[in-house]
Amino acid sequence: MSTVCRVVGCDRVAGGWWWLRLTGIPPDGAAPGRYCRITHDGRPAVLPLSHASAEEDWIGGLLPPGAFATPPAAGTRVTADPPEGDALATSYPDPPVIVAEGIGAGPALALAERCGPAPRLVLIGCWQSPPARLCPSRFLTAGLPPEAIAGIAPLEDAGIPARVASRAGEPGCFEGEVMEMLQHYLAGLTPEEARAVPLAACLPAGALATEVDGLRGVLAGVELARLPPGDGQ
Repeated sequence: MSTVCRVVGCDRVAGGWWWLRLTGIPPDGAAPGRYCRITHDGRPAVLPLSHASAEEDWIGGLLPPGAFATPPAAGTRVTADPPEGDALATSYPDPPVIVAEGIGAGPALALAERCGPAPRLVLIGCWQSPPARLCPSRFLTAGLPPEAIAGIAPLEDAGIPARVASRAGEPGCFEGEVMEMLQHYLAGLTPEEARAVPLAACLPAGALATEVDGLRGVLAGVELARLPPGDGQ
């Protein structure tokens, strides 16, 4: 059943994305990999969930550019369905590789900052600009295409290597699919090394299904969250 929720805040972040927080849905339903279908001014969108506050009673996530003609201001009422989808694990036997595409970028970045152990690599595929400031990476990661030199500043500051595949032509980003970058990286590992790599993926439903399924027999394990396509991507 849909719920009328109040917008706690909607702040613009890097790349034209919006950091949206809602109150009216129990915070325990929010985790990276889950999502809410919301409606504002008669237009539906998908809000991938990444954060929640039990003390302040809100859930939140990043909306992509163009999800709404005008993002909802604080105090606005929107309609939201209960959270859906599968939460990604936050604990792994070995450092995972995190992969995301499209609206999965926000949950993937949140997971990278809180999972244990810290990820060995984060790969983000964006149809538009990524929701984070880019910077030249200081990490040399074997196997990645040499032209992919742009890192994600918040993860760099946390000591986590990351790369971006961008269709928007962002400087220093890989011009191709994010799974191509992953295949480049895995090709540089021995079969034994690959079998010690857990993969956490947050992808739009129907995207890259063949590639992800093929990795299940190669890697230590695959945690997969499927998000519905979102507007503005």
